[in-house]
Amino acid sequence: MSHRFLTCLHEFIITYLVIELLKKLLIYYIVIQLNQLYVH
Repeated sequence: MSHRFLTCLHEFIITYLVIELLKKLLIYYIVIQLNQLYVH
């Protein structure tokens, strides 16, 4: 494995994790918004 490949893989994994985290936050935000709609 070359150093360049490992660096690329590392960046890919970080990007993937960030995207997963953002999707979870987005879902959480939507759920909160829906709950507020039902409460009012």
